[in-house]
Amino acid sequence: MKNILTAVALCLILSGCGNYLTENYSTVPKIDITTKKGTFVIQNKAGKLIIRPSLIEALEMTPLPYIREAAQEFLDKTGKKCLITNQDVVLESFYEFSYSCQ
Repeated sequence: MKNILTAVALCLILSGCGNYLTENYSTVPKIDITTKKGTFVIQNKAGKLIIRPSLIEALEMTPLPYIREAAQEFLDKTGKKCLITNQDVVLESFYEFSYSCQ
């Protein structure tokens, strides 16, 4: 089952929107964050981050409010006052959040 999920994820990443992920986030380290709502994978870079549920949570179709909450929790842990300013769906279950920090 895990191999199938990996193949599907790889196929999506190599598709049109996947090119955006590859071009903008391929060299950005992945960080796992666990919240009360599940485990998420985040890639953070200069005012934007990509977040997706872990593979297990992705199978359960994690609601966007849970994903946004995990992104904000990640930003809160930076020690800066950061606010999410925009959100976009890059691929199914892959969300990009723009943010600004004071």
